[in-house]
Amino acid sequence: TWAAGRRDVIFVAAESNVLPDGRRLHAVPCADGPGTSQAICCKVVEGFRVALEKFPVAEWLTMASDDTFVFPDQLRKELGIFNLARHVYVGAPGPRQQFLFTPTMRLRAEAHAGGGAYVLSRPLALEFVRLREHYLAGCMKDDALLGLLLRHALDVHVQPLPGIKNEPRIRRVSFGGCTSSDHELCGSIRGCTRRLPPPVYAHLDQAGSLYPFAPLDVTRLALLQSDPSAWPALTHLAFVAAELREQGRAVLAYLDFEGHRMVGTHYEGLDTLSVCAYVPSERLSGFRFATSHESVDIMRDPKVPQMAALRWMDASGLGYAHREVCAERCHINEHKHVQPSPNDSRTEWVEVIVRGVACPILELWATSKQ
Repeated sequence: TWAAGRRDVIFVAAESNVLPDGRRLHAVPCADGPGTSQAICCKVVEGFRVALEKFPVAEWLTMASDDTFVFPDQLRKELGIFNLARHVYVGAPGPRQQFLFTPTMRLRAEAHAGGGAYVLSRPLALEFVRLREHYLAGCMKDDALLGLLLRHALDVHVQPLPGIKNEPRIRRVSFGGCTSSDHELCGSIRGCTRRLPPPVYAHLDQAGSLYPFAPLDVTRLALLQSDPSAWPALTHLAFVAAELREQGRAVLAYLDFEGHRMVGTHYEGLDTLSVCAYVPSERLSGFRFATSHESVDIMRDPKVPQMAALRWMDASGLGYAHREVCAERCHINEHKHVQPSPNDSRTEWVEVIVRGVACPILELWATSKQ
């Protein structure tokens, strides 16, 4: 895995054990339990305690669950924008709309680093361990309560990094020519189009990310929630990027949603990280092209044609209406419009008409500007 051969990584568990590579799990005085239990909260704070003791000069301490791929060297480089002498809490910010901490208290929309991976500066990790008893009192959801504790008690707010991705959960990597799983690895990477892929936002439901999955150079990926089956491909990706760098090219990581920029909750189950190769010096000319009249963002065969209207209805409080309309079957008419303006700008909008077969007299429509 990504941690093989590294001496700056430890594993904690309720009981001591030996891993297949010979390293020992560090036993902590915590019970075993499900993800929404005090057992996980206990392992988190005890894990930081053990890490502080084992690595006395470490400037940053990272908590990563077993479904997170870590790019250690790239993470360290990305953290360089922060002042490590201060209380710094870094992750992928997201709210949890509703969950239970204790039988008498509910917390909603508290921003925290979700997805099972985040970073604390050493001074903040020391303070967190000092506040252990306050954290464990009634803790049922470790990452969300940590966000509340740090903000409420210390005025420390979660800071984002573009390379920390807690959604979607990556299961494969698409190199353009083929899609790599644990059974095959791709050698070549196709070139990026002249207009680079757009960022993709996911609609918030009970939980999710506040920031989009914006395309970025693979050398800036830091923490990526993913299945272990995808880890060989992610490891291979780093080698391919290094080879291309010697040729004056770089590799861009993005989500391919066929031109869509606003998608459903949790990225509608998309589980593929797409990559393409580009020449860094051409990004500026690509920007000029992307803002010209020649470039029109066309959505190719949308996966769910009615999604734009349904999302608009959800946002406008009409969610139940569209469920009634589409209870059986729906006729969908979708039209994309692009209207250039004299001042070298343009207006884009999608008009979607949803007509329910079961109730033909009821027609819902939505127009959204992008």
